[in-house]
Amino acid sequence: MMYELVMAIACNGMGRAVSGFQEQRTGDYAAAAQHFKAAAGAMQMLSEEQLPKWASKSGDSFGQDLPSEAKIESAEAFKTLFLAVGQQMAVATSLNKPGTPNFSLLAKLCLGISEQMDLFVGTMSSKASLRMAKIDPYLFALVRFQIKIQKAVSTYFLARSSWDNNAPGLAIAF
Repeated sequence: MMYELVMAIACNGMGRAVSGFQEQRTGDYAAAAQHFKAAAGAMQMLSEEQLPKWASKSGDSFGQDLPSEAKIESAEAFKTLFLAVGQQMAVATSLNKPGTPNFSLLAKLCLGISEQMDLFVGTMSSKASLRMAKIDPYLFALVRFQIKIQKAVSTYFLARSSWDNNAPGLAIAF
């Protein structure tokens, strides 16, 4: 019975993430952010409540044959990834609003996104390395690429903020 509950929660979380990506394609970034927040919540519930409870009731062979998304370490990592993607949707929402955005805030958000994605890769590499091998390697290539993009965009927004605050020398330095 516990397996069915865990897999239902995991599938719900992954499904909400897919819905978030679909909303993002249509340009509804606020709705996409809500889906990613819900997906992160499902993964958090798995990693902090359901899977530890199940592990405490099981023997030493807990989780040997479970899918990757039903492992504590993987659920923790995917929670972090979904929060990062949800934060990307917040940045997109801000950029789509009329007027000049707060560039320093966007720089901080983008840097936070890169840190969360880096934490995802680090968690998967260190705590869930056996599970990482079972996940499509292109996901990790995409996330590593996103980390570099977010750091670059963060630097760009810092430069724009400096330029807007009449500090062109600092803006050029970025």
